[in-house]
Formats: sequence, structure tokens, C-alpha cells
Amino acid sequence: MWSKSALTNALFLAIGIFVGVFVDGLFFRTAQPTPVPSESPVLPPGHNVFVSSPSASRSPGNSVSHAMSDPNRPVMVVEESDYDFGSQETGTTITHQFAFHNHGKSILRVTDVRAACGCTVAKVSTTELLPGTSAFVEVKLNLTRLKGKIKKHLVVETNDPQTPITRFSMHGDVIMNVEMAPEITRIPRIQAGDSVTKSVRVSALKDLKFDITGLTTSRPGISAKFATIKPGREYNITIVYNAPDASGLQEAWVHIHTDHSGIYNKIDLPISAFVVGGTDSGTRTKSSDFVTVPK
Repeated sequence: MWSKSALTNALFLAIGIFVGVFVDGLFFRTAQPTPVPSESPVLPPGHNVFVSSPSASRSPGNSVSHAMSDPNRPVMVVEESDYDFGSQETGTTITHQFAFHNHGKSILRVTDVRAACGCTVAKVSTTELLPGTSAFVEVKLNLTRLKGKIKKHLVVETNDPQTPITRFSMHGDVIMNVEMAPEITRIPRIQAGDSVTKSVRVSALKDLKFDITGLTTSRPGISAKFATIKPGREYNITIVYNAPDASGLQEAWVHIHTDHSGIYNKIDLPISAFVVGGTDSGTRTKSSDFVTVPK
């Protein structure tokens, strides 16, 4: 039998062991260091972080990611990519310069400049930009034969791995104070060698006045004559279209020459015809005086 004092000592011993274990466990848990997250670089909006690894560096196509994350790469930055030229009359030429800069640490090279249509001509001031320098691409947009709301594009290619292609554009409203009804003389289908006659009403709008002094065409096989309805204001153009011996879509112009001293001294009336039954089936022929993209 345990004596009363022995039981008391045993009880105190058990309590001491329990308290020691509890305190030791509590200290162990609180004494462990708290994990600290690794710092991430803070970059301006729009920048990407590329993390490389041994396996990634051996994977195909990873050179692009490395080039984009290279701190010594060229960096192309533009001030504006779209220019609003407002309202302009047809026949005028709009000239604008798009500035761009090299914010990188190596030479920025312009490798190509392409216009979307023949009405746009572009010239870059230099093809190589040292770090911290600037250049510009000058764009001339010819509004001849254009009408209404338009938007023309230009592409500049560089060796910037993050932005290899930069697109510029010019947009606005092209006003033509001459009304042609119809605007385009369309001949949906005509047999090669056949002829068709079309009429177009030409009217001067607003305060514009002119007298027609003559008509010419962009290729043989098309003849035209005019009749005055209202002097200085309204005319009727009669067109005789003789289909060429070539199948496919054929495009041409009737040039209306006037006594106007400005941009309306020559007014272009477009013709579009689809010819069947001729040679070279499926070909598309344009008049030789069409505007082409400069080489």
C-alpha cells in the first residue's frame, strides 16, 4: 500500500513531467524561424519577367525568351502610333512624322518599312539608332481617288525582340465636293469583244464650279463623251466600254479634265468590269496609271 506522502510525491512528479513536456513543445514551435518570401523585382506595367532554368535553357525556341529578358537588348518606344488628320479634300497629300526612340542598351536596327497601299509612301530617317537616340518615319498619304472615312496602315520592323513589329496608322475623313452617280461604273459580266454603254451624272457640290474641257481614258477600248446639263455645275458622261480579249476582273479610269485651278482640275471616274470568254482566264488587269507601292 502506498502511503499518503508517497502518493502525494508521485502526483507532483507526474504534474512536473507533463508541464515540462508542454512547455518544451510550446517553445519549440515558437522558436522556429518564419519563412521569408524571396524578393521579386518591381517592373513598370506591361513588362514581363522570364525565369530561366537549366531545363528551359535546353528547350527548343527558348532563345526568344532569353532575348526578350536580355537587359542589353534594344527597346523601341513610340510617341504615337495613330494620327488623325481630320477632314481633308480629296487630291491633297498629308505628310506626318512618327517619332520613335531606342530606350535599350544596344543598337536598334530598322529592318523593313511596309505601306498597306500604293497611296502611302514612307521613309525612315535612319535605319540604326544608338542607345538613347531617336528617329522618325515620315509618311506621305495621297488622298487622290479616296473618299469618306479612311484609315491607312504602315508597318515598321526592327530587331527589338519584344516588339519586332510596330504598326502606325493615319485616319480621317476625305471630302470630295464632286458627286458621281454611280460612283463606280460597274459591269458585272461582259463577253470578251462585246461592248456596253454606261452613263454617269457628275455634279459640283457646295460652292465648287468648273467646266469640263475634255475626257481621256486609261487604256484603249474605252471612249467617253460629255454633255452639259447645268454650266459649271452638272454634266452627263457617256462611256462606251469595249471588253478586251482577256478574262477576269479588269479595272480602268475615265479622266475628266476641267478648268478648275486646284485639285479638281482632273477628276477620276473608276470603271470595273468582269470579262468572260477571253484569254488568260482569271487574271486581274489594272490600268497602267494606277498608283503602285514604291520599291
